This record gives sequence, structure tokens and C-alpha cells, in this order.
Amino acid sequence: MRRLESKNGKRMLREIPMFLCYLIDPLERSVTKVSNGFDRAATLLEAESLDMTNIWTRLDEGDESTIDMVTVDENELESPLADTGFAFTLRLGQEIFRRHFAGKGVLVVCGNLDADVAAQVATTGALDYAVEFRQTDTVQEAEAKILRHTVSHWSKHPNFVGARLPSRRAATKEISNPNKIRKTSR
Repeated sequence: MRRLESKNGKRMLREIPMFLCYLIDPLERSVTKVSNGFDRAATLLEAESLDMTNIWTRLDEGDESTIDMVTVDENELESPLADTGFAFTLRLGQEIFRRHFAGKGVLVVCGNLDADVAAQVATTGALDYAVEFRQTDTVQEAEAKILRHTVSHWSKHPNFVGARLPSRRAATKEISNPNKIRKTSR
């Protein structure tokens, strides 16, 4: 752990060296710590065509600290992974960075991270707050529950229980003499 000190001797920032990798699987809704995740990403994600997205980078005098997400190229995804995904959220002070990914992903954390950033990615428990799983099925189920509730509400309404809604045909205006043409003034 490195501590940076200001000119007046006060501690400004604490840095923590890290090299961690996590497999994020939306099908199993799990986050698992893996070793050598960057080198084994193709094996872990079961794909050859990979994309790497930078989530956070700090460039200091020769020290490049990064948090990256390695995912399968979206064009290569097949069902059921094509229908799944997750969002990753990273908080930096007052700013919130949120990225959405399709399929599985390998989170790669490396370098000297600020203590507040390191705390968000240090354990699988901490990542539970940063990762939000999304599936089209769960979104549709949530919408279906709302619709079912609405239908249930109307079917249980006291004015409609066991009865039919009143209906009537639209009224038509009969023309007494269809051959008669009205003259309009201009």
C-alpha cells in the first residue's frame, strides 16, 4: 500500500496495489473470482472474438491503473446469452459511471487503485453492489405482473363482477333522400 503525502505532511490519498479478475455470469447470476482472468478470458467466456471496454483509467508517472471489462463481441452472442446482460456501476466521488454489457464478462482490475475505488472491487461481496443483472425475461415478467394486476383489478371491481359491460352500436344518421345533393354556399 502506498500513501501519498502533501507538502504539509497530511495524508492525501491511499493507494492499494491490485490484480484481480472476476467472471460475471448473468445466466447463473453470479460473480466469481478467477485467476489469470485476462489471459483465460477466451476460455472463460467460451468465445474467440472478444471486446475489451475500459471502465476506469488513471495515468500517473509510469503507473497505468485500469479497470476493464472483457466481453464476447455482441455479434457473436447466441441465445440464451444474447438475451442476458448486466450493468456495472463504479462510483468515483460524486460521479457515477455505469456501463451495460451483453452476455458474460470478465472484470479485470490492475494497478494501484485509490482506496475508495479498490473497496468497490476488492471482493465478490463488494461487487454485488456494483453488478446488476438484467434479462429480457425478467423485464417481461415484471411487466406481465403489472398487467395481470390491472386485469385482476378490473375483473374484481364491484360494478363488473359477474356482469357484462354495457355496449351499444354506433348510431347512424339516415339520409332520407340519397339522390338529393345539398348546395353549399361559398
